[in-house]
Amino acid sequence: VILKFNTSVMWQVTVKETEDMRCELLSPGELADWAACIPQELFVELMNGREGMYALGVWFLEEAQGALVWEEDGQSVVLESIYIRPQARRLGLGTALIQRFVREARSVEREISVSYVEEGERCLLTPFLRDNGFFVDTVAFPAGTVTLRQLNEELLPQLRTNRSGVRPIWQLSVRERGVCEKWLKEQLALPMQPYLSQEPASFAAIRGGEVQGAVLLRRQEKGIALDYCWIMQSNPIVLAKLLACAIEHLDELYAPETMVRMALSTTQAQALFERLFGQTEETTCFCSGIYGNDREQGGQEWTERV
Repeated sequence: VILKFNTSVMWQVTVKETEDMRCELLSPGELADWAACIPQELFVELMNGREGMYALGVWFLEEAQGALVWEEDGQSVVLESIYIRPQARRLGLGTALIQRFVREARSVEREISVSYVEEGERCLLTPFLRDNGFFVDTVAFPAGTVTLRQLNEELLPQLRTNRSGVRPIWQLSVRERGVCEKWLKEQLALPMQPYLSQEPASFAAIRGGEVQGAVLLRRQEKGIALDYCWIMQSNPIVLAKLLACAIEHLDELYAPETMVRMALSTTQAQALFERLFGQTEETTCFCSGIYGNDREQGGQEWTERV
């Protein structure tokens, strides 16, 4: 196992499997040992045998030490998750998973991409992916953290509107979910999987086969993340409906002092937040990457997407 290498020659670097370390494709019946290494929503999909979703596990010293999950179709491959247990890091196990994943994914020539919100341990992901052949770009937005009580007392009273036309993403029809997934990929190059949860649910307004707006919520280690809030043509009515549905939904599930970290991806959102809650002092980074020379093959389309 090579522990350090120069990124200028990374194409020649390989981590060889040994008797002590090996990577293998995991079937649903073999996943239990890796449950702690795979996000819960992906673990459930894998256990249910979701078509096009696969997992690799890495053994080291006869113990399950890490896993990688990806999803693919005829044209592209998306890296969904990679995790190595803390006690087994800096041993080349993550690099071994990436190399095996690339071999599996490139049995047919397809673009390999990855996208995520950089937070917590994911801050370690960006340099790791760059060292292992990915070109990763980041876009930073202002962010602010408030309690659910503050949202209820300061923001919700201003959203006096009906809730028609807005539904949780997990309740969308197959066709509507496809529309939403395509929109999310084009808008932020983010996968939809993290936003299919029911607790918390994310919300979308779809009309005439188009996404009119969406609020993306996700559970994080310390509270809730509102990753993205977008509306077509700055429609204030749709915005009010989405935010009202999201706040009322969170209020049903979580305690008033639950922290909500809001990515303020538009100037209007930042202005509203600062008017209600004061100046922002944080940032949220959205990361999007592509493997190796896929960036050149993707051309201008990939550059614009990021």
